[in-house]
Amino acid sequence: MRGAQSYAPPPCFYFNLCGRAAEIEKCGRTVCRICAAANLRGREYPLREPTRHPLYSTDNEAADSVDMDESISTRRRRLPSKLFPFD
Repeated sequence: MRGAQSYAPPPCFYFNLCGRAAEIEKCGRTVCRICAAANLRGREYPLREPTRHPLYSTDNEAADSVDMDESISTRRRRLPSKLFPFD
């Protein structure tokens, strides 16, 4: 059994410019506070530690959770059985 592993934050999204580690999440990006103030607008959220277990047990379960109901768009795209019904 492994011991507890320490969590190291990812690099800042703008690492090539600042070279720092990420401290917060803002606009869906993990950034340091300086880059967040200078480059991004929106709410700041604390970084989340990685989970030990996957969010979904199978690939099908993950696909089902993001699957959208396509019944309306499928009906719109369906062509009639004959392109020229009055010929």
